[in-house]
Amino acid sequence: MTAPTPKDVICDPACGTAGFLIAASEHLVQHHSRAIYKEDGQALLTRLLARSEAPSLAHFVRNLVGMDRAAAQEAFSGFLSNRSLTTPQIRFIEMVIDQLTAHGVMETSALYEAPFSSVHHLAVQ
Repeated sequence: MTAPTPKDVICDPACGTAGFLIAASEHLVQHHSRAIYKEDGQALLTRLLARSEAPSLAHFVRNLVGMDRAAAQEAFSGFLSNRSLTTPQIRFIEMVIDQLTAHGVMETSALYEAPFSSVHHLAVQ
């Protein structure tokens, strides 16, 4: 795609350096800023969240960039320090932290699937 328009869906599956996406966005701003900015921000945000099926902007952004590992570990530190957990339970919490670090958010249903079910066949009890 050499001349994207505001109606095009732009996807870069490789997304190594994101150079393609950056170039496409620069082209859109340079050649179509009037059409892009004609729609108000709230309408754009609503459409973006509907497309992504994210419940909020925070979920959308965290899903894109993940969560800071130190922040996730801090969130679980009180839970981990006040309990006597078994090795599999500690590993389970570490896997939750891994998921949050990678994806920023996590559906509850994921706790019943791999890789969590590999810690115990019943996963969360």
